[in-house]
Amino acid sequence: MKAMSEPVLAEALVLGMIACRDNARELIAEADTLTEHGRHARAYALLHTACEELGKFAVLEIGAKGLLAGRAPKWKRFWQRFRSHDSKSAQLEVQLMMLAASSAQADELAKLASTLFAYRLSVRNAALYVDQGSDGAFRTPSSLDFSVPAPGLRAVAEHALAAAEARGTSSAHIFVHLRQPATAEAAEQAHYLLVKAFERMRDFGSAEGKVTQLINKTLGDRAS
Repeated sequence: MKAMSEPVLAEALVLGMIACRDNARELIAEADTLTEHGRHARAYALLHTACEELGKFAVLEIGAKGLLAGRAPKWKRFWQRFRSHDSKSAQLEVQLMMLAASSAQADELAKLASTLFAYRLSVRNAALYVDQGSDGAFRTPSSLDFSVPAPGLRAVAEHALAAAEARGTSSAHIFVHLRQPATAEAAEQAHYLLVKAFERMRDFGSAEGKVTQLINKTLGDRAS
């Protein structure tokens, strides 16, 4: 990648954004098919994967925007974040919290995001693999009731997908969005929403350590 010019690199990342978004859309549709057939555990696993794909969308967007502004990411660190479950979840969680902070009607979304992503991969793994319960007995994913959390996770995935689609329908449209200079007013608004997002996370019971980790991950991704 280092041999490419920054505009070419940015174009590659934008195409990656579109691929992640398209895959997330397909995963949500396939999860809906599974839900219709009562396969709630597998549907949950696909929805969680869709959310991670949209987290990757956010990581790629930050990298592309930095390149277009003349700030190349530290590539080793960038690709670690691209493949890190924690980093993808952190980026998506903060984006959803910022979305919630921008609307007085989005409290439920913020609660869902904070609750669902607190479990990271543990719940998705339970939707895919046989494991031992607290009593030592082996349990299958189909023996657990995923019909309750799956609709909430679908709502989170749908909101995140809508936000990704708002960036533009094509690579050309996304480039226009990425090249828009940040005005002082927009930067102030973004900072306000970020602060409000972390305040909401604390309000909804997120541990202070977790909030601090998310701040470091989020600001670190934007600075690299």
